[in-house]
Amino acid sequence: MAIPYRAIYKTVQLVTGLKKRWYASSFARGRCDLNRLTQSIGKSSTMSPADVHGVIYALIEASIAELKEGQIVDLGDFGSLQVKIRSKGADTEAEVNKQLIRSSELMFTPGKPFKEMLTQLEYEKH
Repeated sequence: MAIPYRAIYKTVQLVTGLKKRWYASSFARGRCDLNRLTQSIGKSSTMSPADVHGVIYALIEASIAELKEGQIVDLGDFGSLQVKIRSKGADTEAEVNKQLIRSSELMFTPGKPFKEMLTQLEYEKH
């Protein structure tokens, strides 16, 4: 099945000023939840869906603990997770402190199978 997209009209800021252009924009056909995934994995493995569910939640808890310690969580072919921070600027290095940090984000870097999948996608205009 192909990735659905539609044409959207957007105003973009260019060096020469504002310009309106048409762009392709993907949209989701639906949502796959954790229960659907655990059922699918349970059917193709020796684990029950409940066991798969438990392992996923244990993975989440262990990953959170490692991320809080400043670690990159490397999940092999799945990818990696890392905390990224945003801060206000300071005039000198000495002025940089934790009060300047505005927010934290979770950065996901996909693993090789996901990156390969992205190069093989097909698209369908709606």
